[in-house]
Amino acid sequence: MRCLWRLLDALLDHGFEVVLTADHGNVEGVDAVERDGVLVFVKRGAGAPITLHPNDLGASENDSDRSRVKVERTQDTELPIAVDVVHIHEGRDYQSSTITVRKQVGQSESVNTLSFPIVLTVEQAQAIGQRALREMWQGREAVDLRLPTRAVRLDPTDTVEVPIDGVWRRVRLTAVTFGKPGLVLLRGVANDGGIPEFYTAPTGSGVLPPSVPEPVAPIRVELLDMPIMIDSHDASAPSFYVAACQMGTGRFRGATLFQPTADALDYVVAAVAGLPSIMGETVTDLAAGPSWRWDRVNSVEVQLDFGSLQSLADERVLAGGNAALIDDEVVQFATAELIAEGRYRLSRLLRGQRGTEQEIALHPAGSRFILLDPARQPRPNFSVSRIGIEIAWRYAPVPQGPSGDLSGEIVFTNTGNGLRPFAPVHLKAVRDPSSGDVQLSWIRRTRVGGDSWLNEVPLGEETEEYNVLIVSGANVVRTIRVTNQGALYTVAQQTADFGAPPASLAWRVAQISRAYGRGVQAEILSIL
Repeated sequence: MRCLWRLLDALLDHGFEVVLTADHGNVEGVDAVERDGVLVFVKRGAGAPITLHPNDLGASENDSDRSRVKVERTQDTELPIAVDVVHIHEGRDYQSSTITVRKQVGQSESVNTLSFPIVLTVEQAQAIGQRALREMWQGREAVDLRLPTRAVRLDPTDTVEVPIDGVWRRVRLTAVTFGKPGLVLLRGVANDGGIPEFYTAPTGSGVLPPSVPEPVAPIRVELLDMPIMIDSHDASAPSFYVAACQMGTGRFRGATLFQPTADALDYVVAAVAGLPSIMGETVTDLAAGPSWRWDRVNSVEVQLDFGSLQSLADERVLAGGNAALIDDEVVQFATAELIAEGRYRLSRLLRGQRGTEQEIALHPAGSRFILLDPARQPRPNFSVSRIGIEIAWRYAPVPQGPSGDLSGEIVFTNTGNGLRPFAPVHLKAVRDPSSGDVQLSWIRRTRVGGDSWLNEVPLGEETEEYNVLIVSGANVVRTIRVTNQGALYTVAQQTADFGAPPASLAWRVAQISRAYGRGVQAEILSIL
């Protein structure tokens, strides 16, 4: 605010009249506009909307363009999924603090940061973040209008009502430009869009330098060899995720992952995690549970090194919320009960998500816990040719290098799980009573774009191929390679493998990836 007062003093010294129409004591959404030589600060959303007559729309300098209204809509992936509000917190001895306001559902990876060098309560910072995120998503539609100057006098910051595709919409003007005589060009953003559902959480981090320099915080780094979180990561599917958070006191400025050069004489930057991840470890065992349905029996307690958790409604969990990695299993939770400082009991679980059902097992206390968030967990560049190679990576908190006093080493082998095809489902084996042949069938899954309920999900691979294994005890007695979701196991093959057509059949099937190879296998014992 100090800069604002200097600006106002300078304007007054030069003979300007300054009118403030918003409460400048609070951090509010305020727009500035010049009106008749007066710089006016207008509280956003104040004032009654001005209705534009439909007959005035579409004014033009000539007949080359008579479109009445132009609307440009920003894509979801270009909008922030969260806003971090950095402020000075009185309750933390006037040190910097951060409140994160996050949209419940979305495909974006970006996080906007708003920094205010003023003292705010948690409630004030939360309100600022909610308003900022709401305005960004409500204002995703840019609207262009052309009116005759006789229609109405308008200024930036005014709100107008205009018919768009038969529906009256509210638009906040951001620019008013006068063209040729008799023509005014208006540009604004719609401010009546749907209100995003979001939650807030104090992250405890900050970017404002305190009065006494804070030491660089030690960091914890985890490398996550796992399926891709969102479809847009398919281009980097051979890679892995980097999660990092601060440990102990000090400020998190970021974490850098370094990879060794080809001659192993130096290191280069592989990735930088600019935002801390919510992570910790389990303090109780998590028993094995069911896949693809709610686990209402098991629960697990976690102790966080950083951040906080919160409960979500079932529909938000089903839409992808509250996904975490416990060991190598992706687990979602609906209920997060705070039972001690930084300690939560998680229940109403969904197990084996994102194709990790083969990882459902007993996870002992001490297993890693990372809340998955693509905006906080970057992916380094990584080629397919390096999959399966053990690499000694180094990490350090920003701004230290690979040999800093807080640096460390992680020996890690990326197996390329982002490329691994998911296991097929709904395995069936049916014997033809007339021929004795057995028809094997299954339904494939996909790593990419699998949320559609209307159409068949995309293949997600270059070609469609499957590997079918016929099993007898511990031995594989026959391998069948097919290019569709079915295979015929003839009676002649059965006799060759078992001496006679068997009464039951143990078999496995896996989808094949040109880049990865055989995916996760599904196995079943079919009674024929």
